[in-house]
Amino acid sequence: MKQYTLLATLLLALTSAAAIATPTISSLPAETAGVDQPGYLYTDESSAILIQLTKTGRTVNGQLQLFRALMRERPARMKTATYILDGTTDGRSVVLTIKSQDWTAIFNFLGGRRLTGTLDSHGLSLVWPSNDGALQTTVFRRATVAGYNRAVADFRQRIQRINIVYEAEQAEARRRQAVAYANKSVADAGIELVDAIKDANAISYTEVMNRYDEIWLKMQAKFKAIEEKAQPGIDNFQHSDLRYALSDLRYLISDMRYARSSLEYKLEWPGGVNEKIQAIEDASKDLAASWRRLQQAVAANTAGVPKPGVKAEDITQLTDLARSEINKATAARDATIKQAETYRKRADDLYKQAEQIVDQARPIKR
Repeated sequence: MKQYTLLATLLLALTSAAAIATPTISSLPAETAGVDQPGYLYTDESSAILIQLTKTGRTVNGQLQLFRALMRERPARMKTATYILDGTTDGRSVVLTIKSQDWTAIFNFLGGRRLTGTLDSHGLSLVWPSNDGALQTTVFRRATVAGYNRAVADFRQRIQRINIVYEAEQAEARRRQAVAYANKSVADAGIELVDAIKDANAISYTEVMNRYDEIWLKMQAKFKAIEEKAQPGIDNFQHSDLRYALSDLRYLISDMRYARSSLEYKLEWPGGVNEKIQAIEDASKDLAASWRRLQQAVAANTAGVPKPGVKAEDITQLTDLARSEINKATAARDATIKQAETYRKRADDLYKQAEQIVDQARPIKR
């Protein structure tokens, strides 16, 4: 346990450093180049460390190659780092100093740290300083680059297997989430459609058409008065009174035009009738699109849960209702526009008749 704690401290410190370029191994003799290069290997359940050393007299040089598999993370990943080692030996004892290959990325904890140990035919033992101040020994067995590479390849395969399972789990979670999102989308679209239908049902033309009725009744009363007063033998004063009544009719036609403007405002402006009808159309399309996405998400979700929140007949019933409401609102709108146009034509015809009556009712010359 102490050795693991010590190595965990080392690995955490090493892999926290910035990414470092892997150095060439120019310090090794040419005859040892390749996978047969000798070294000293340490492995545990999540890491591999290879130390390679060359000895010239009492001087020792080499490198520390680190691979760490972060298999508890998701997705699992790896970290690698290379450090230069300088030191001295008196035959069996060795003192090594860890240096960063990239001098701009020297890690404060390990950079310049001196390690002591023993080096013999069996392997390399190094004393590592722990966080609590104690010294602990870790044994590196004799190995080759090929051995280190095999350990690294094994870790890579384990990472790959972990990530295959993780990706499968994530894919399933995404498929489940897609169904949940699609269910919510259908529900939201249904609410939007119901709200749009309610808005359309709240449309009323009563006020503006009451105004048309009121104006039309006043025009009929004025016209009747003109007919009654336009009798043979009227004088200039009576004829002027008829002209004044005719101007009242013209004013009422202006009122009717204003009523037409109010109707157009109700139809065309933002929040008006046409927009409310279009809102039902858009909400119905959104519901249909959401339903298609839900069907696709359910088909792709091999887990079978969650279930779709609605049935096909529910969607059909709601879209049929939407189409019915669109037709009803459109028919009411068109009927109102037609009725307003009828009022306008009648008003124009009535005014022309009144104008003709007034023109024909010439005063008697005295």
